[in-house]
Amino acid sequence: RSRAVRDDEGSEKAWQLAKQYSSQALSLDGDSEETHTAIAQIKLMHDWDWHAAREHALRALQLNPSSPEAHTVYARYLRTAGNIGEALNQRRQAVALDPFRGDLKEQLTLERYFARDYQTNVASARQALANDPNSPNGHVELCFNLGHLRLFDESVAECSKALALDGHADWAGVYTREYREHGYEAAGLLIARKQLNETLKRPQPDLWDLANAYVSAGMRKEALDTLFRGLKTHEPGLLQVRVDPDFDSIRNDPRYAELVRQIGFPIE
Repeated sequence: RSRAVRDDEGSEKAWQLAKQYSSQALSLDGDSEETHTAIAQIKLMHDWDWHAAREHALRALQLNPSSPEAHTVYARYLRTAGNIGEALNQRRQAVALDPFRGDLKEQLTLERYFARDYQTNVASARQALANDPNSPNGHVELCFNLGHLRLFDESVAECSKALALDGHADWAGVYTREYREHGYEAAGLLIARKQLNETLKRPQPDLWDLANAYVSAGMRKEALDTLFRGLKTHEPGLLQVRVDPDFDSIRNDPRYAELVRQIGFPIE
């Protein structure tokens, strides 16, 4: 399952332009909450300058405690620092400040997934599906969260619906048959390998998508090789690798410990 934060991604040129513009904006108005939020995002997701990211995020919150964006960037810093409980609290505050923004709700759902609050995510997804029975995100959330709760029959039913809505109705039948004959893990592995093959067919697969595809397919070496490649470019997805349940299967590998050491996560 890919967990890339797409609005944090971009070319190196785009990052450098963002740095240039935010620096100019700060020189014009040092008390702009928007500018401090933007700089905090750059310092965190691109530069991996933890101290500066924290300082700018806190300054943005000080300038405007009612800014959902300031709470959002501080939540990302806190997650990176391993304080998932406070990161979740910041996400809740962001949603409370602007409860009609779908992106903030999606980010809160993701943070709950990282916090392993699967039960709340299941309840939230059921509510979303009551309003829109064909919501792909609702079925995907139920698929994964029910699986973590070991409610396998329900999870498989939701995963099958998600596959069909994603244009893979032909996979759904194979998937359910594999589940009946060989169990939940085997069925998940079958689909993960199909998704990996699709990812590998792309001319230039996104690095984080590829790492997710490899780890889901049970290919630990390839997953770790891909994650280490991300060190050179400061791949933003690496900042969630310590808390993302999708990477639990590689945590006992010595190379995982080395990866974490080289990233040099902050502690909060």
